[in-house]
Amino acid sequence: MSKLSIAAVAGLAITAAATARPSYTGGGVTIPDNVPAGITNTITVSDSFTIGAGTTVSFGGLNHTWVGDLIIRIRHVPSNTTATLINRPGVGAGSTFGNSADFVASNSYAFADGGAAFPTASPPTVIPSGTYAPATAFAAFNGLNSAGQWEIFASDNAGGDTGGWNSWTLTLVPTPGAAAVFGLAGLAGLRRRR
Repeated sequence: MSKLSIAAVAGLAITAAATARPSYTGGGVTIPDNVPAGITNTITVSDSFTIGAGTTVSFGGLNHTWVGDLIIRIRHVPSNTTATLINRPGVGAGSTFGNSADFVASNSYAFADGGAAFPTASPPTVIPSGTYAPATAFAAFNGLNSAGQWEIFASDNAGGDTGGWNSWTLTLVPTPGAAAVFGLAGLAGLRRRR
């Protein structure tokens, strides 16, 4: 095997490891109105790898009137590490109601570090489809082992507005790690034997 062939195969192995984005899907929920204790939905990730940058949480059919009522968090249960997607956007000094815009089921919503700033003020009347930056960075998960339970929590913290989602998806990015390094070592060993 030529040096060029070894380099090409090694490059493909590293690229594949770096771009793998396994996804895990959880079920739908109806968020109880004006119940700060909220509701949780859990998925179990059986794959075991070190999490790198690029965690994404997306929703199928997310709908809820008055997003300023909502707190949504995700937690890696084994490490008790939590990140907040939204925390009553628009609630602050002089306002207890927050953003009056709505999530609508026909739009696509995702959260990832580096996403657009989530609208905190009203309008818009509908939150546009998009990938938004979480309120606290998903980088908190970097370096953790992916395996175990992941729990999403949602609570509605004011009366009169309701909603939920049909499904949620957690997408994780493995660090380019042992598999790619082992692949390079194996190729180097193959080269020496010839």
